[in-house]
Amino acid sequence: LQAWPLIDAERDKILRSEPWQKLKDDALHFESELPIAYLKDSMLVRGIIDLLLQQADNRWLIVDYKTSWEALQGGDLLELCYKKKYDQQLQLYKEGIQRLHPNSEILCAIFFTAQQELVYLP
Repeated sequence: LQAWPLIDAERDKILRSEPWQKLKDDALHFESELPIAYLKDSMLVRGIIDLLLQQADNRWLIVDYKTSWEALQGGDLLELCYKKKYDQQLQLYKEGIQRLHPNSEILCAIFFTAQQELVYLP
């Protein structure tokens, strides 16, 4: 029970962060905890997209939240994304969303919660 105030404080800190505010301000629409499933080369791909935001100019942004211990150690967060294969996870999500919105630009990013930093993946 003593952990709840700490959890609430962390949540509030994230929601007040500059990257989070920008995501919110730029969104025309969003879905959270969005299930996705599709066939790729006769294999079932499925997962839960943490956050999918519709943005202007026919763009969609897939955001995955990470609370990686390694991220707290400092260093290049984009490099960490590749090391932990987060890019591969989001690429699969991107392929699924691209099927739903074939004429849209689909972007992907990782939101590191402890650092309150949004890292876009190429």
